[in-house]
Amino acid sequence: MAANASTTDAARWESANYNRLVARKAWVAVAGEDDCQARRLAATALYDAQRTQFSTPAPSISALADKLTIWWGRHLPEDTFDSSLNRRVIGDLRRLELEAAGVPHSEASGRMMDKVEQDAAAWRAALAEYNEQQQLFMEGPSPRWEGRDSSDMFHAVHCAIDNLLALPAPNLGGVIKKLEIMWEFDRFETIEDGAIYVHVMRDLNGLVNQQRADAGERE
Repeated sequence: MAANASTTDAARWESANYNRLVARKAWVAVAGEDDCQARRLAATALYDAQRTQFSTPAPSISALADKLTIWWGRHLPEDTFDSSLNRRVIGDLRRLELEAAGVPHSEASGRMMDKVEQDAAAWRAALAEYNEQQQLFMEGPSPRWEGRDSSDMFHAVHCAIDNLLALPAPNLGGVIKKLEIMWEFDRFETIEDGAIYVHVMRDLNGLVNQQRADAGERE
């Protein structure tokens, strides 16, 4: 049953991706023309095709990376802090896809094994620090603040966030944590932002559950 569902998801994804590519090709073909109606129709068709692909479950980690690449689009190469975080997330997903296919972690990440182990330990420490600082900030003033004021605590939380997001996510759970932090407020800005957050988190949790199921079958 799981194999059949996976095959169906893959077929749906391929169909949605094909339709988006066709719509994009049609839009590019009329983008430079003077026919405003043709441009408007092509742009609407592309927008609808992209929305369909965003809502279609990603059947693999690679497909999810593709979905985020489409969502972040032309802003992805920009030399901005937000774009650099987005590129790190996509890099995490590409690496995790290789690892899921059996490629050794050090080879998939391009790092020596001792560096891989250092990064894993750093992630655990940074995540613990983030959770601690976030909890302290949410608790409000207390002796545990050790004389610090709210601006000091706010700065401590953001330093912990920066340290965590700069590190490679060790697994899909790490990617979920990164996106939860990165999209904490952005997902409320527009309906589209909220929708893509829901779709991506659904995809990630589905992939995590699939990995657990696959691991259970191998035991």
